[in-house]
Amino acid sequence: MRILLLFSSLIILLSIVNSPAMSDDLRHFPQPRRSGADMSILVSGINGVEIVDSSELAIFTPDSIIAGAVLLNGNPPWGVAAWKDDETTDENDGFKEGDTLRFVLWDPIRASEFPAKVEEVLQGGVLKFRSNGFFVLKLQVNAPLITPQPPEWIEIPDDVEGEEGSLIEFEIKGEDANWDALEICYTSSDIPPSAIFIDRGDGSGSFSWLPSYIEAGVYSVVFTLSDGQFEIERVVRIAIMETAASPEYYTIDGPYPNPFNNSAYLKCTIPDNISYTIDALDIMGKTIASLDKGEGQGEFVTMIDGCELSAGAYIFMLDAGNVRKFITGIILK
Repeated sequence: MRILLLFSSLIILLSIVNSPAMSDDLRHFPQPRRSGADMSILVSGINGVEIVDSSELAIFTPDSIIAGAVLLNGNPPWGVAAWKDDETTDENDGFKEGDTLRFVLWDPIRASEFPAKVEEVLQGGVLKFRSNGFFVLKLQVNAPLITPQPPEWIEIPDDVEGEEGSLIEFEIKGEDANWDALEICYTSSDIPPSAIFIDRGDGSGSFSWLPSYIEAGVYSVVFTLSDGQFEIERVVRIAIMETAASPEYYTIDGPYPNPFNNSAYLKCTIPDNISYTIDALDIMGKTIASLDKGEGQGEFVTMIDGCELSAGAYIFMLDAGNVRKFITGIILK
């Protein structure tokens, strides 16, 4: 059983070491020079510090030359090659037989380098450089504790201006020094429900709103950035200018996006002050759901809740008086 486990570890390690992406994606440590001869190391884990996808591990020679490095993507184990000195050149660019190895971790959360001590050698014996050798190690990093920091906004407007009948769109983004997961919430006491905010779950989001021809005014939107411990609010002022223009034709456009999963919206124009309904039909023309109804004139945005509908193709219909307009859309699950 032990032989099988070690053989499996070796196969995993060799597949990682031979991959060009092994060190080509490094951002902090320089690329080590590959001489053609190396020693294979499998790191089964690193204790004492949180490892994130942009963490890096470097291997230094006794002359402080980086002769091995790896981007620590995903979960352990991680494979890394320690490269031998190219003896055909006068330059010292790698390990010599019997050299000791020194490990250093780049921690992007603290933006610092920390020594990584060998906590345990699980396979390979005394840790010295040996061409074609194979070692399985567990490392330990004594990183200082991080003082929790609140998130901060890095992209969000203070004021936004637009006009009736014209789509308003803007992006917002926050970041967290502790790399905590971020959530953005949106609230407003005066923005109409036709406004849409999408939190992407990565600290960014998008706001969109198509004001109708009766919605000129000044509005306030509150965005809250939260990392689960701290909350930072920002108020965005939206000023909508009145326009004398009004739509000349009945239209229904969208859905935006298309295809969609959870939600999308339709844009409709109604030139007359009249009662209207917006429905979702199946491909046979049967009404599946009522999306909106009301009375008015201008340009309107209607939300489609994809969670309430099954996957498939739909027909969306605007019915206003004697006028019917249709558009198709696809829901994915």
